[in-house]
Amino acid sequence: MKRDIHGIIVQDAKEDPSYQDGGDSAFSTGLMAFGGSKRDFDLMPLFIQDGQLVRHPFQDANTGTAPHNDPKATSRDQVLAFFSGIAGKNYFNTDSEDRLKLFMVRTAATNYARSWRVNSDVLSFSNKLYLYKCCDVGSLAPLWLELLGRLNLFIDIIFACFINPKHEVNQITAAACVYGKGWAWLLYKLHPDLFGNLNEYFGGWRNRQEIADAMITKVKAVL
Repeated sequence: MKRDIHGIIVQDAKEDPSYQDGGDSAFSTGLMAFGGSKRDFDLMPLFIQDGQLVRHPFQDANTGTAPHNDPKATSRDQVLAFFSGIAGKNYFNTDSEDRLKLFMVRTAATNYARSWRVNSDVLSFSNKLYLYKCCDVGSLAPLWLELLGRLNLFIDIIFACFINPKHEVNQITAAACVYGKGWAWLLYKLHPDLFGNLNEYFGGWRNRQEIADAMITKVKAVL
């Protein structure tokens, strides 16, 4: 898996192996931290600019909407994958030197949880509740969001398992694990090939098999 001079995960390009595309760096960094990578957790605060997420903190390549280091280029998928990296972490089980990093990232995640949009992308009920839970403050979510978020996630899992099982399952896998063991079990049991989907997505030309391995290990630990 390729990393740049800052240690941040970047994307290989089939047509130019020397190219370091950071358009998915926030996505990859969050999922690796979710899977237990301390190295990537330590990098997470770099992606928060003025309380918002950027795709890559040091690249100004344009995705078609804005540069990678501009929050205007951030998508919902980037937000959901990135903030999985702080799930299960709180100030009591985090080293003192990491608490400031966690505070910075949690503050940004909470801001998104209270919003309904990530630029042009709409956050669903399940997305919003998931972000609260990533921040370890799920109890602060209003009751209506707790109820609608869980119903929304159930529908999302049914869709992912029966309607479009070959579509990437990265965000919903993270969400199910963050919601809890029962949800992760439901996704794992209903999906025809959850681990195969993760391996197929990150293996091959993406050359990020380590992310699939970390996520599969995480799912097994939750189950």
